[in-house]
Amino acid sequence: MSSRMDMSRLSRRATVKRAVTLLDEGRDDEAEALLARTLRHRDPATAKPNGPLFDAAVVYVRAVDGDPAASPPALDWARYAHRAAQQLHGGDLEILQDGAEVLAKALEQHQAPADETAAACREVVHYARERGDLATAAGWQNGLATLLHTDGQCAAAAADAVASVHACPQHPATDAFIVVAQAFLLLDVCHRHEEASAVAAQLRVTDLPAEVPLTDYLDVIERHSPALHSHTAQFHSGEPCELTGCGAPADDGTDADAVPVAVPRTSAVGVADSGAGEGGEAAGTRSPSIACRLYEGLLTGFDPAHVPPHGPLAEIAERYAKFAGPQAGATALAWARYAHRTWLAMLDQDAVVAVTDTHAEALRRHGHPDAAVTAWRAAVQHAADRDDQDAVDIRRAKLAEVLYTDGRCAEGLDEIHAVFSTWQRRHPEPSTVSIGLAVQAAYMHGGCHRHDEVARYGGQIRIDGLPDRPEQVQVLGLVGYFADQAQQHTRAYHADDSCDDPTCLTALAAAEADAAAGAAGPLAGVREAGEAALALLAEQRFADASQPLAVCVAGFDPAAVTPDGDLVAVAAMYAFTTISEPGVAPSQLAWARYAYRAGRELWPDQPEKWVSAGRTAACRADEDGEHDEAIQIVTELLSHALDHGTPTEQASIRLDLADYLLNVGRCAAGISHARIAWTTIQHGEPPSGDRERFDRLLIGMRATLLLGGCHQHEDAVSIMFDALERYTGPDPADPDPLDPAIREQRWQTALAIYGERRQAHRAAHRHSPCDDEHHGENGAGSDEHLDQILALINARHHREERP
Repeated sequence: MSSRMDMSRLSRRATVKRAVTLLDEGRDDEAEALLARTLRHRDPATAKPNGPLFDAAVVYVRAVDGDPAASPPALDWARYAHRAAQQLHGGDLEILQDGAEVLAKALEQHQAPADETAAACREVVHYARERGDLATAAGWQNGLATLLHTDGQCAAAAADAVASVHACPQHPATDAFIVVAQAFLLLDVCHRHEEASAVAAQLRVTDLPAEVPLTDYLDVIERHSPALHSHTAQFHSGEPCELTGCGAPADDGTDADAVPVAVPRTSAVGVADSGAGEGGEAAGTRSPSIACRLYEGLLTGFDPAHVPPHGPLAEIAERYAKFAGPQAGATALAWARYAHRTWLAMLDQDAVVAVTDTHAEALRRHGHPDAAVTAWRAAVQHAADRDDQDAVDIRRAKLAEVLYTDGRCAEGLDEIHAVFSTWQRRHPEPSTVSIGLAVQAAYMHGGCHRHDEVARYGGQIRIDGLPDRPEQVQVLGLVGYFADQAQQHTRAYHADDSCDDPTCLTALAAAEADAAAGAAGPLAGVREAGEAALALLAEQRFADASQPLAVCVAGFDPAAVTPDGDLVAVAAMYAFTTISEPGVAPSQLAWARYAYRAGRELWPDQPEKWVSAGRTAACRADEDGEHDEAIQIVTELLSHALDHGTPTEQASIRLDLADYLLNVGRCAAGISHARIAWTTIQHGEPPSGDRERFDRLLIGMRATLLLGGCHQHEDAVSIMFDALERYTGPDPADPDPLDPAIREQRWQTALAIYGERRQAHRAAHRHSPCDDEHHGENGAGSDEHLDQILALINARHHREERP
């Protein structure tokens, strides 16, 4: 469906015609204001139906997208339009459809009862069918199914989902795909797997034009949706399901219990969003089993050995091969070969490189190591032909892993050593790739008992050198993965080799197994919980990771349990990942305290293992109203950082202290620390690379907001200009600059957090020793800081522009 109705009929009236023109030009705010002036002085409850007012109401509700905050109220005018349409239509079904559409949209935006919104949706479906507009009817019925599904009316949702597929024409092709994919997802998460498969088979993929852009839609399908992920648990908990892997994690490591986000729509009853991939993750990360079942259904009826090359079919085939579990076996490999053959025939070199990787990995996963080695060598050659040395190294690292897993130790170790060395020469600064290669090389050598060679790689594994939490989590996931790979390799190929090295993972694991066989200690299961949480964190599933962590720590008393390395890690992850809300149990603050204190006791000379936990403990203490404790903890951290930390670390912790001081109204001390923090990073060494430049930019912005919140506007503006001039933009000399997407994500997240802290500071001023200093602050005057800062910025610009 189009995101706007056909407005040719609505163009008769001058005001409405002008509004439609503005909307077509993307000037929605002007159109909204024009229509609001027309409607503002009328009462939609008593206004008599007439054509011009009806048209204005319809276009207005569309312009504001039914927004509950719109003025005049969108829902009131949507009800007027629906009522007026009943009297004005004169047999014109388009008028009736327009009235029903805007009412359905406004009801859905106002979160009206599902049955009321569903009734309006059914009217739209009825009128669209009567007018012969089958694509619109199918799209709205599909949206209706989503609405009912969300409300737990699963049987009715299933009926509408299936009906929308049967009624949907094959053109436009993208709409047909959306209707089928959405119906499949709704059915599958309700354990209606046979119906879902039948729905997927309704779409003959080869009937889609070769140029149909499915990539964005497939990417979004593979992302995890909390709403759909919780649907099965909420409405189908305990229901038996005979489908293997439906309710438990799949054996191949994919998350069978997670459910991907719905095919993108503007709302449950809305229309397809043309920006399907916005904010999505790149395909190629772990996909849940439900996506594999969709791909399998779409491939039903095709023979990969004989079907002609077809772009959309090849893309679906490649994704199926990438994520299919061990049970798929030969079928997954056949579809991988088909995708490879198709992209070669279409001369799409980018796709050829990607599908070669997929084919090689599928061969390895499905037990064909020799063929996998050959395929990965081909992938290396493809990358070399494109003169992409980074891509060559990444694929050589995968080749090294395949050789190593197959017991070809010397070849695998030579390969990973060469990769690590060439990457280090081109990218000397730490990054997730360089550290990941060091992790792989270290554990591969350790798994062959070549412990004297591990040190050359182990010194490069500096997780604390990565400033971004997702990057740190990713590397921690690699540590767990390659440690496990190394132990499996040792057991398979070096079982009879003796080793007395105290760092040998296999020897340590055997000792732990013997101890566990003798008696399960009080901390049994903690390490497993931590590893499970790390796997979820590696997939960015922070909310899901919180649950097993909470279950684990719930069995201990943080005030009484003895310091334990595994429990420290679990406690720190729990305190960091769990959303801070009143009454959350187990107490995040109590476990943050434990992680910090126990970490310092266990590793006094390894601050990278407890500084982060200390900052988390201080943050949780401040959130829980334990302000003195927060200040005490961060003061301890600052004292240590001043003796052992870098200028950037010192400045970051000092700004924490300034923040907590300001939050209790101790503004003079807070202002002093904020100023010192900025001075600290100016007097040290220049930033070592792009990441440290960006860290310093964020420090400057944080200091600016803290000082501006205390009316220190001259200082705030000076620091802001200084930070922007010194540290904006990537370092041109850095061969491995920070990824722009990560830069933007960190920037937006940091500014949001700093803004929230500024609000907390303002609230603290109302009843604190700082009241006199900030006399007159209130809700109405809260923008005075910004106004004064902007005035100073403008004044500085004028000074700089003078000759």
